[in-house]
Amino acid sequence: MAHRDHVAAALRMEPGERLLAAVRAAPRGTALMVGIAAGLGAALGYVLATSGESTVLRAAVGGGAGGGAGAALGVAIASLRARSRPPGPVALSVALTQRRLVVLRRSLVTNRPLGSVAEVPLAEVAGIDVSPPRPVAARRLRITFGDGSAWDLEAARPDHPEELVSALEEARSE
Repeated sequence: MAHRDHVAAALRMEPGERLLAAVRAAPRGTALMVGIAAGLGAALGYVLATSGESTVLRAAVGGGAGGGAGAALGVAIASLRARSRPPGPVALSVALTQRRLVVLRRSLVTNRPLGSVAEVPLAEVAGIDVSPPRPVAARRLRITFGDGSAWDLEAARPDHPEELVSALEEARSE
C-alpha cells in the first residue's frame, strides 16, 4: 500500500471529502541533524572497535553499531527541537483535502501515519511554498497562515511536495 493510501485511511474523512495530496515531512533541520549524528556515531564506533586488537569484522560492527546509535541520538535531539514549534514529532505526514490541512505523526519504524497532530481549515492556510529540487537534500516546505505564522518543514523528495501547492490551488478553485 502506498503512503498516500495509508494517509487516506488514517484521516477519517467526512462524506464527500477527498485527499488531494499527501507528503512525508519533518521539522526543518531533522535530516541534517540525523545525518551528522549518524556519521559521528559511526566514526566513534569504528575508533572504539579498532582500539587495541583490531579485526575487519570488529571495525565493521563497531562502525555500524555506532552509526545506528548516532542516528537514534539524532532523532532524539531532533524530537526535542521539534517539540518547541508546531506541528510536533519528527516523522510527519502533511495531507491536504478540499476542506482542511492535516498533519499526522508517522511511525519511525513502519512509516505509517499514527494519528492527527494538527488540523487547520483550508480557509486559514494563506499559502504553501516548496523549494526547487536539490540533488541530495530534502525539499523545504513552508506553510503560511492568515495570521502570519508559518510552519517550516522539510519534505521527502519522492513524494513530490509540489503537489501540495497545486492541490491547494485546486481546492480553492472548487
